[in-house]
Amino acid sequence: MDFDRGKNTGSLMKDLMQESKLTMMQRRGLFDYLRDSSTLPKPAKARTNWGRGGIWRGRGRKNVNKFSKIRTLSMIEKSGAYDREPLIVPTGKSITDDDKKDLVHWMAYREQRPPSPSAQEILEKIRKPPSTERDRFSELEGEVEERQQFLTEMTKMRTSKKLKEEIEGEIAEKLREMKFIQKERERQIRALE
Repeated sequence: MDFDRGKNTGSLMKDLMQESKLTMMQRRGLFDYLRDSSTLPKPAKARTNWGRGGIWRGRGRKNVNKFSKIRTLSMIEKSGAYDREPLIVPTGKSITDDDKKDLVHWMAYREQRPPSPSAQEILEKIRKPPSTERDRFSELEGEVEERQQFLTEMTKMRTSKKLKEEIEGEIAEKLREMKFIQKERERQIRALE
């Protein structure tokens, strides 16, 4: 794209085009216009609505006073701006803390929350001292039952075989210990006779 106006003008226009980030279509149109026309168009004269002598000749009002009409207190009260609607009390069941606890328990364990102990049950536990003598054999029985329940729950959920084998191994270990305790008791009974 050449300019007939001179090298300085042409290089200046090319630099301006690149810096202005015009698209190729816009650049081409501008180059074509510059090449075909002898001079650039003169800027259009700004139109004004002010006439001679500073008189406004445009449409409508120039300065609209926004606060031309100030509302009085009586006008505001008549419009009902200070009137409040009566408070509507919600009817129906409201969500209680127990409902929230039930929901949290359900989301965590997918089962109904067991009932909370009453105040009397808590007092009985406090008053009654826990038995310090626990039989190891009964402890082992409880642990075996607990693991069997856990195993049945896990089979319902279809867990891995590795976990199943691990729990069955724990159950077998507890049963061996129970047999050993039972044999010791039988020896002690025979020794007493």
